Amino acid sequence: MAIKILECLNIGLHYPGNNYFTLKDINFAVEADQIVALLGESGCGKTSLLNVASGLIPATSGQVLFKGQPITTTPNGVSVVFQDACLLPWLNVAKNVAFGLGFKSLYVPKTERNCRVEAALKEVGLLDAADKYPAALSGGMAQRVSLARTLVRRSELSFLDEPFSSLDAITRRSMQQLLLNLLRAHRSSALLVTHDLDEALALADRLILIGREAGGTKLADWDLNSSLGTTGSPAAPNLRLTADHFFQALRAEISGRLSADLTD
Repeated sequence: MAIKILECLNIGLHYPGNNYFTLKDINFAVEADQIVALLGESGCGKTSLLNVASGLIPATSGQVLFKGQPITTTPNGVSVVFQDACLLPWLNVAKNVAFGLGFKSLYVPKTERNCRVEAALKEVGLLDAADKYPAALSGGMAQRVSLARTLVRRSELSFLDEPFSSLDAITRRSMQQLLLNLLRAHRSSALLVTHDLDEALALADRLILIGREAGGTKLADWDLNSSLGTTGSPAAPNLRLTADHFFQALRAEISGRLSADLTD
């Protein structure tokens, strides 16, 4: 039986001042070693759902469980990666990666901290950039730092809020491959928010479609591994082949369901 690392149970969210629910009666789980993508158009509540699931904001109704325990704030073992890398400009790359590990809640002794930082930067290909400052980094490099920061925290679950949407197509593809490599190597789970259908299909084990209308709800759910398998190209061994017949057929099915939601 699969282990559920994250469970969202009957989640509802109502922001003060609004006369409608942003989210309503949403249920899903993320299993160990699984990547789940939340897909939907802008304004459908994807980021709000990620914020609730990660403990950044409280749900109006329902409950979030991390490894079976209710959460009210972001727990240890969880990291959040945003579209903006959120690096501190006055700290170099190594210190940005280590940031937080000296705090009481995440404390790691300095010697081990340095070893973790070095190992993480090596994994994301930035060991030679350890002394650089954020102003000297490209967008792709900045997001690599963000991923390294997740690695040093030994996160069991990562929340990813459109982390590659501001990158050019070539850099985005290489970052998607890097993300998959890291998640698989460390046997970590992830909840990925995206409005890019191809990204969701390329990366996720499971795809959940969120409706756009006020009172956002879960519209549909696809097990992508059953539908598409996991075979990629030699250049991108973990990313699915977008030219594959089954990929294109499923893409058309999901695109049609998404278009139907926009016209309802």
